[in-house]
Amino acid sequence: MPSTAMNILLINQYYLSDALRHMGHRVEVFFPPETSNPGPHPESLSLEQIVRDKDFIPDLVVVGLMGYRHFVHGLEDCPYPLAAVATDAPLNMFWLAQYLRLFDWVFVDQKDSRDHLLDQGIPAQWLPLSVSRYLVAPPFARPKEHGITFVGHVDEQRLKRQWLLNQVDQHFPLTREGGQGQSRMSVPAMLDLFARSKIVLNEVMFPGMTLRVLQGLASGSLVLAEDRGNGLSDLFTDGEHLALFTPETLRPKAAYYLAHDQERERVAAQGREEVLKHHLSEHRAQTLLKHIAHNPPCRANLPERLANAALAYLHVSQRYPMHEQRLRTMSRRAALRAMEALGTLNGHGDLVRGLACSVLGRLHLDEEQVEHAQHLLTETALLLRSDPLPLLTLARIAENRGHSRQAATLYVSALQRLGQGQTVDLAADLARSGEFGPKLWLAVGNVLLERGKVRDPGFIKARDEEYPSSAEEWFALAARGDSGLEPILALGKSARISGQDDQAALCFARVLEMDPTLHEAALLGSAAAKAAYNPDLARVMQMRALSGLRHEPQHLGQAASL
Repeated sequence: MPSTAMNILLINQYYLSDALRHMGHRVEVFFPPETSNPGPHPESLSLEQIVRDKDFIPDLVVVGLMGYRHFVHGLEDCPYPLAAVATDAPLNMFWLAQYLRLFDWVFVDQKDSRDHLLDQGIPAQWLPLSVSRYLVAPPFARPKEHGITFVGHVDEQRLKRQWLLNQVDQHFPLTREGGQGQSRMSVPAMLDLFARSKIVLNEVMFPGMTLRVLQGLASGSLVLAEDRGNGLSDLFTDGEHLALFTPETLRPKAAYYLAHDQERERVAAQGREEVLKHHLSEHRAQTLLKHIAHNPPCRANLPERLANAALAYLHVSQRYPMHEQRLRTMSRRAALRAMEALGTLNGHGDLVRGLACSVLGRLHLDEEQVEHAQHLLTETALLLRSDPLPLLTLARIAENRGHSRQAATLYVSALQRLGQGQTVDLAADLARSGEFGPKLWLAVGNVLLERGKVRDPGFIKARDEEYPSSAEEWFALAARGDSGLEPILALGKSARISGQDDQAALCFARVLEMDPTLHEAALLGSAAAKAAYNPDLARVMQMRALSGLRHEPQHLGQAASL
């Protein structure tokens, strides 16, 4: 850890500020202005401008990456030591995997995100979330006015959460805040509500430890948290600091701790003490600075930084329904970064040129400049010889333009890059025979599924993808062109593999409405619905799987809506 005080600039990052100041460092914090339209803010988000406005030359810049909303210009060639602290990393990995190459040191909030980045050559560190000492409740218990309390968003992308809350609400007193149409609670109001609750319920969109767990523990109430692994049990012990639940144990654990006041308060008090000992912001600040002091900076070279920034901006521009002006701004930025990368190569290799060409090619494709896109993507395919994606994109372009022979050649070449096997042979034979359309798209998706390229992380793209990059997107393309059950069944399987059990259950329910006798869909759907906390839908599907009898389609629809 540095022995002298440093000037530290925090951007989009607040929870380390008090701890760093307490350690004797001079800290400035910058947050971009909030707007109703997420995206870049070119007028105010230049690193150079931030430093000039603060009149503060940093020894270290720490950037909080909490989502896609704010990008700072100038990080690609930042003259200061640069660290990233990424929150909700699994939801943002579709752009973080490129963007984090801009930084000297990388810290992520989830254990498996660290492992994923290490596999890609980014020396990331696991830095779990934390809470401020000032938010930890005093050591005496508050009167418990509420039974079980949940605070969090509920929407169409969080169907599992809705099913879980419905199940709890059917059997226990439940207080809910943050649902659709409700305003966001302030942190003090939320912590006060938690402190007045017997149990704080936590459900997660991805495996790991979320901030709600720590906030619940800090309130002095018992946290009943969904057990999906990924480091949570490394930090806290079930029955000692909190209570963990699965679909099988949710109801019995909730009933037990509501009925046993003394045991509940004992675990809650120990959880609060564990937070005070190991999970405050000061602990994380110490860990961060110690790692920086003992590990040299290791950001990528400038051309690689520019090309990866271009790719990250492109991915963000595709994923969220922003206004068109913001989307164009993101796309222009990606193009500029890519052109800069092409102009500063100086012998740095094919990878950078390939990434830059892929970005420019996709931008031209989105702008319907097909000939330019084909030229750039062809160069990409020649430079990135193991990557099937540019060839698959070129195959789709040829297919859409009615160039069947060219499309077949490109499909076969792309599939050869994915290895050998029966699924590859089936897809290649379909392409050679000119059988384009949903059947071929389904076959390509199955190849990618078999190779582990199931889905891109994070929320779905804003528009239907015509040039897929994952098995899920190929299956969705097939489903749009084929009203049959096979693409829906494939979508259900890919959702199940990627942990999207609620979406998988809905897919299998749709399949069974098309063919109520399909035993495989009933078994898979029952397991998915159970994992997504919809026991009624699971029971209907299980009965169908066991009996083989035809049931009315509305039975599934009613169960899925619960």
